[in-house]
Amino acid sequence: QESARRAAAGSYGVELSPPFLLPAFPLVSTGLLGSVTRRLTPAPNKEAEFAMSFSAAVAGYIVSIGTTVAGLALGPEKDGIVNLNYQLLPVILKVLIRPFLGVASVSDQADPFADPMNIAFPANPILVGGICG
Repeated sequence: QESARRAAAGSYGVELSPPFLLPAFPLVSTGLLGSVTRRLTPAPNKEAEFAMSFSAAVAGYIVSIGTTVAGLALGPEKDGIVNLNYQLLPVILKVLIRPFLGVASVSDQADPFADPMNIAFPANPILVGGICG
């Protein structure tokens, strides 16, 4: 996302500060919450402001969709350790990826939404990363 934002800012002649990375406290090992960049020079117009914001969002979606497609193409992990909890996904995502997931397995973990069983699908970690993205 930062690369797309910088490319859009450069095309309008806007200088940006280096990104300030925001760690995910207290669990730093989980990654980042995001990053913050400041404009060092003002944007010339509203179109430039929109382009910088929109390009970052579109870049995030493209990477997430690409990672999801790659995870679906690789298929489930051979060891069967990684499962995708299907019930917690948004409805539109359920509709889009359900034909590619295969046979569901019922786990014995209690569902936090008062359903007695979770429906899980064997998955690839790359697929889970793409869906979380």
